Amino acid sequence: LFAGGYDGSYKSTVDAYNTELVRSTPTALSAARRRLAGASVGDYALFAGGYDGSNYKSTVDAYNTDLVRSTPTALSVARANLAGASVGNYALFAGGSGSSGEYMKTVDAYNASLVRSTPTALSVARNGLAGASVGNYALFAGGYDGSYKSTVDAYNTSLVRSEPTALSVARSVLAGASVGNYALFAGGSDSSSSHSNAVDAYNASLVRSEPTALSVARSVLAGASVGDYALFAGGYSG
Repeated sequence: LFAGGYDGSYKSTVDAYNTELVRSTPTALSAARRRLAGASVGDYALFAGGYDGSNYKSTVDAYNTDLVRSTPTALSVARANLAGASVGNYALFAGGSGSSGEYMKTVDAYNASLVRSTPTALSVARNGLAGASVGNYALFAGGYDGSYKSTVDAYNTSLVRSEPTALSVARSVLAGASVGNYALFAGGSDSSSSHSNAVDAYNASLVRSEPTALSVARSVLAGASVGDYALFAGGYSG
């Protein structure tokens, strides 16, 4: 599922592709918005937060396997530019920025019954971070709080937070994806005019390695996984 966005106006549109790549358009989001985050848990795909041109949103929309939409308890704090990732029986939404321009360290967790809890906050408040999962961990990496961050926070299946080795390059608006026994964080912006081709990989023991860099340095790219591959596509390089 792909939800929300902006094309000159704020969108509530949702497009769904099945395993045969047939597209359908399920019920729209309850609120049009961009800069939201997605994550999955149990029988649900969740889309949380965002911005609608006037207000930062705490709205959460959940779609079940029949593409029926529900609206579980809202985020504890309205925010955009947050990140989503899943671990065990939880979908987590972390960080972001709020209506006063403040950077957020809040984490909201939804279980498979869509009950919300608020685990330990991020170690550093920031927006423009990325999420990915590996083994028994959901990781949130990078971001921006007035300076570019290399911080990585990891949450285990009990929602206990730890801080593995930082990224090799501090950067924001990077992308995350998972493949095999690795969570990867790729690209991003490491200054107002410089874009990164760095890729950091974390294994299931949270040990960091640095695989071959992206072919083109860029930020605001997207990550996804299929079979034995994690793919990073598009973005901006100036």
